[in-house]
Amino acid sequence: MDYHHEALDYRNKYILAPMVRIGVLPFRLECLKYGADLVYSEEIIDRRISETVRRENSDFPGLIEYIHVKDKALTWSTCEAEKGKVVLQLGTASAVGALKAAMTVARDVAAIDINMGCPKGFSTNAGMGAALLKTPEISSDILKTLRRNLPCPVTCKIRLLEPDLPFEKTRDYLRMCEQSGAVAIGVHARLKEDRPRVRARWPVWALLKDSISVPLIANGDFFSSSDVGAFLSCHAGSVDSIMVARGAMWDPSVFWKMKRDHPLTPGGGPPVGPVRTEPSRTDVWGDVVRRCVECNNPFQATKFTMQKMTEEAGMTQEFKERLTQTRNTEDICDIFEVGDWYRGARREQTVPFPPHAHTLNYYKKLQDDWPGLVRRQMEEREALLEETEKGREENPARGDDVREGGQKRRGGFTDEEEKKEADSLFAAQKTAECSSMKDVCPHQGEAPNPVPVASSSSSGSFSSTGSDSSPPVVRKRPKINSSQEEDQGDGEAGKQVAQFTEDGMEDEKAEGKAR
Repeated sequence: MDYHHEALDYRNKYILAPMVRIGVLPFRLECLKYGADLVYSEEIIDRRISETVRRENSDFPGLIEYIHVKDKALTWSTCEAEKGKVVLQLGTASAVGALKAAMTVARDVAAIDINMGCPKGFSTNAGMGAALLKTPEISSDILKTLRRNLPCPVTCKIRLLEPDLPFEKTRDYLRMCEQSGAVAIGVHARLKEDRPRVRARWPVWALLKDSISVPLIANGDFFSSSDVGAFLSCHAGSVDSIMVARGAMWDPSVFWKMKRDHPLTPGGGPPVGPVRTEPSRTDVWGDVVRRCVECNNPFQATKFTMQKMTEEAGMTQEFKERLTQTRNTEDICDIFEVGDWYRGARREQTVPFPPHAHTLNYYKKLQDDWPGLVRRQMEEREALLEETEKGREENPARGDDVREGGQKRRGGFTDEEEKKEADSLFAAQKTAECSSMKDVCPHQGEAPNPVPVASSSSSGSFSSTGSDSSPPVVRKRPKINSSQEEDQGDGEAGKQVAQFTEDGMEDEKAEGKAR
């Protein structure tokens, strides 16, 4: 594998956390625009990404997509604008599965992160996520295997293993991750059992920082610039970087405000980038919708993103109902005051939007030598696996572990077992089912009910129940959302078919009629 990767520095960074069905390409690009230094993808199960082919989308130039071989569903996408800054998070319980998945996308990512914190049963029952906290030997195998075979850095994201001082189990686990090759470690300062209302355990950071020499990334309760200020006033020097989840989901421009008020780099200074002044709430929302259109985001995914972004903004019941009743991309654009832009973009494009653009059916209509594309990439992937195996045999000192009796292993398997397992995973078509969760928290006591910090400069469609500084309206979750948390996910639009079943088919029909 001869892909060149620039060295990635994890210190003094503001980072977008992995969030299910939120951390897709258009949202990541908006966070980068507002100053995020690194952006994590949503978690994708190793087997799911291993069963994709890479495709450059000629309908949307510059868009690189990984399409599932069996169901022709979009699993993950990226583009040149986030090159060197996007980290793909894997859900895995196997060194072989993780390696196969990571090799599939290695050319297009800055790093690979292993999810070791998802507490949901679907994940832990399969040995993934937080289950890895109880199987350090498997976690170590995964990290070592990836580190010695990939051209890009490898990191992991964990949770606390115990609630109280001295956090010895957590510190031991961190040391193991570092010794196994993780170049940075993210810690969600909550337990597996903690819920969102429990505050993040900020006092833990100094102890954890003293346990390792690689960068430590703090995650938990960074909703606004003022939260970062409060954290740094007490814990400056205890972490290397800050990871933001729900705060960014509600307001991607929060990165701009954090950098403006609390720069992490020595010397500080205002954020560097295209944004020079604090954006209004309407501008932020409108820009996200535009970006979704430009990235061919399916309407259902765009609708979900905008419902999540506005859920804590104190919007009127009328606005919520209008958003719920949208049936196509043009409806969404009209609500967020970019409808004229959308209609103009459709008319003025050199190549008009193709049939089924911005729908779940778009990828199912692929006709461009699909069988040939699948065959060629599968053959290339097998060649890469053989090349990796050959390199290991020629250079056995690259970190291979040794079993009793001197038998070499990689990822916990003998050579024969490893090849058999890899072949099995490579041919498998059944994907792990993922549901969503919510970003969790454990300061002590109840967590605050944070308010998005973007200000509104116009009313129009965005009328709210009060001023931007007023408390948000307590509301039920949209029906399409089961729960939300940064430690899990299962791919992009391809898995959204299952997530939007109630109104998905009606929306697709309405979208077709509109076209």
